[in-house]
Amino acid sequence: MVKQLNQMVEESYFPPPPRFEEEGSFLNIVIEPIYKVLQKESQRSKGGTAGHSAWRNYDDLNEQFWSEKCFMKLGWPWDLSADFFHQEVCHNCA
Repeated sequence: MVKQLNQMVEESYFPPPPRFEEEGSFLNIVIEPIYKVLQKESQRSKGGTAGHSAWRNYDDLNEQFWSEKCFMKLGWPWDLSADFFHQEVCHNCA
């Protein structure tokens, strides 16, 4: 997944954001926001016991993320206010 995303970014859609050449920038700018979404959704799942409508699982996020429409909506660098990254406060998580 990381290689595909890196190739997508390098080849095309958008120029590299400022500071993208710095050590760890790909991790911080590209991967970390996605990880935070997965982490939050994992907490919302309550160990897989919450109803499916209460959280997005990996397959849901993967299907949404890899659509060109979604990628274009996210912009570059990521628009962290986009729906994909939106994380509601979960008072009953974990």
